[in-house]
Amino acid sequence: MDGTAVRSRLAQGLVPNGYTGRKVPRGANINQLTYSNDLEHDAQVYANTCPYGPSSEMSRNGQGENFAIISSYDAQSSVLIAAFKAIKTFWREIKTSQGINRRMQFTEHFRNRQDAPLRFTQ
Repeated sequence: MDGTAVRSRLAQGLVPNGYTGRKVPRGANINQLTYSNDLEHDAQVYANTCPYGPSSEMSRNGQGENFAIISSYDAQSSVLIAAFKAIKTFWREIKTSQGINRRMQFTEHFRNRQDAPLRFTQ
């Protein structure tokens, strides 16, 4: 499942909202994604440092970040397989957490929750 397919499921209200037994509400105001060469450049510069964790928020100039470590076996077999596994990891968070509040609002309480699906919300 690629990023477009999972965003489509989100827009249709088909994504489980954690362990709540409910699904997230149908999407509203979901913006069309556009590609950013500047964002790609910044991400590559950080990736070139071979990090073992996400960058600090202060270093990202207001950019969000999804970070995943993929096994060298998967990365060597195919870049697409590695990307697919990362996307699955990000979207799995919403299914294996307490979910997001009914209004789907990102709050400080949500940010600081131990099991918050933060990568899902990017």
